[in-house]
Amino acid sequence: MKSQMDKRIIVDVGASGFPASSYGVDDINKDEIYLFECHPDFYSDLNNKYGNHNNITIYDTALSDKKGTFDFYLTQKRNCSSLREPNTAVLNRRDLINYKKIQVNADTMDNVLGHLSHIDFLKMDTQGSEYEILQGAKEILKKTHHIKCECEYEEWYKGQKLAEDVVSFLKSVGFEQTSIAKIASSHADIYFKNTNI
Repeated sequence: MKSQMDKRIIVDVGASGFPASSYGVDDINKDEIYLFECHPDFYSDLNNKYGNHNNITIYDTALSDKKGTFDFYLTQKRNCSSLREPNTAVLNRRDLINYKKIQVNADTMDNVLGHLSHIDFLKMDTQGSEYEILQGAKEILKKTHHIKCECEYEEWYKGQKLAEDVVSFLKSVGFEQTSIAKIASSHADIYFKNTNI
């Protein structure tokens, strides 16, 4: 059992809405928090708000299943930007299919956060690249207690894995789905817990 003095470790990937849209945050002044946001505007906002918090580390690195330089698609609706190209065959909203492309640095969660003793709460909302992030986190997932993951039921982004793929992978590494919060018919927040911890 943890003592009251122990910090909980929170990881938020796609952290533009932090802390409101995060997961498991108790006290932003006390929890040990790692924020990942590769959208340059959102990263700047987070850095301005929380850059002076000693307990919060902010990365402008994208997470994926490998290290490298990736294309990042900046959509007019900023919080729908993605490492994956918007799928115009499915999307018919101008603010989603109009975008510009930039380059971002990417790495795996195992590489960046492998030093952590554990993760209490992991939240992911990266517009279609969640599956690849999990693929690059196989070691740290063994030490992760709870996950909140936004998943799509439709291929909003070209080549993305859908909700069933994420659920199937997490089940294969010891997680069970505990609840689901339907945001819309096309996507939902799905919650998981590690049955091995």
